[in-house]
Formats: sequence, structure tokens, C-alpha cells
Amino acid sequence: MKTTEELRLEIAELVQEFADLKYTEKTFKPGRSVVPPSGK
Repeated sequence: MKTTEELRLEIAELVQEFADLKYTEKTFKPGRSVVPPSGK
């Protein structure tokens, strides 16, 4: 069984991996990329 510290470190690593995939800078492709409307 894992200790709480081991679980905490594993979770932190997974969160970082998720953020790296989810929030990578995407390349803008004119005519193909969606530009969301600005909120007013």
C-alpha cells in the first residue's frame, strides 16, 4: 500500500502531465482555427 506522501507526489505528477497536454500553446491556423467571440 502506498503512503500518503507517495500518493500526493503521484497526483502532483499526473496533474502536471494533464496541464502540459491540456494547456499547450496551440498554433493559429488562419481560416481553420476557431476564434471565440469576446465577452461584453
